[in-house]
Amino acid sequence: MEYGIDANLKLYSGGLGILAGDYLKEASDANINLTAVGLLYRHGYFKQRLSYHGDQIADPDTQKFTMLPLLPVRGADGSC
Repeated sequence: MEYGIDANLKLYSGGLGILAGDYLKEASDANINLTAVGLLYRHGYFKQRLSYHGDQIADPDTQKFTMLPLLPVRGADGSC
């Protein structure tokens, strides 16, 4: 459920997400019909840093959906 498609679209957390994104890109390049389903969280991922004493500090990395390269899926009548 994670896909590394673009660095701005935080749907992945590691290598397997990048690999899944590569499969999607290859399917697109080969003009193969494929649908990928994932979850887009506004909150969830965070940047981790360590304090001077070695404690983990989690800096939230909130996604701004209006700033992402996405378009909503709409029906033929324009409804969501």
